[in-house]
Amino acid sequence: MKVEDVLSIALDIGENMLECGAAVNRVEDTIARICRSYGVQKVEVFSINFLSLVSAVDEEGHAVTRTKRTHSLTTNLYQLELFNALSRYVCSNQPTMEEIER
Repeated sequence: MKVEDVLSIALDIGENMLECGAAVNRVEDTIARICRSYGVQKVEVFSINFLSLVSAVDEEGHAVTRTKRTHSLTTNLYQLELFNALSRYVCSNQPTMEEIER
């Protein structure tokens, strides 16, 4: 999977976690773990309440940077647990983008 796709997946999960009320440091850790599970060697993550920024180096040594804005914050621990479970599944199994979206 291309680095751009990995960053997209990781940021989508991170955004959803922030929207559910996850702590910023947990979101940063989750995004980094997902990226590393797909073989991204160098990854830097910075998150605040409404924004996550990820920079990674692709296979050819080019830096790739993506940002994702979170538009609403709530507290929904049930949904947060579902996204935590999804992130653990992604890190363990490296599924395709289509499988993750399902």
